[in-house]
Amino acid sequence: MATASSRWVDAQDVKAHAGVGDVGATDHLLPIAIEVKFEADCPNGPYVEWTGEAAGILCCPEKTQYDAVANTILDAWIRKLTYDASTASRLKMMEIEFKGGLVQRGEEAREGNHNVKMVIKHMALSCACNVM
Repeated sequence: MATASSRWVDAQDVKAHAGVGDVGATDHLLPIAIEVKFEADCPNGPYVEWTGEAAGILCCPEKTQYDAVANTILDAWIRKLTYDASTASRLKMMEIEFKGGLVQRGEEAREGNHNVKMVIKHMALSCACNVM
């Protein structure tokens, strides 16, 4: 499994179109809404219950760090959309916002509504072509 830090991408490394979506050689932005709810009974660890196309409730124990929240969201999104291995490996967490500010990866999650931005990094294709 990928390390927690390798599943994050810095915003300045994202080549995005002004709108949401994949345009040419840009990265594909995926904004979603997640409500974090603390639940003591998580025998299988944190999980996401999807409530809409791009919205869900993430249940986790108190003191869960945002790195674990990010990994849970990424894994749940991959399962939801049944991405292939190539696409799944390019899905990264860009940012998680809570009450108007960006959260820090290592800090403890807080209950409430969060705005999440994930990105599928554009895959550069190489071509060994001979032009005649």
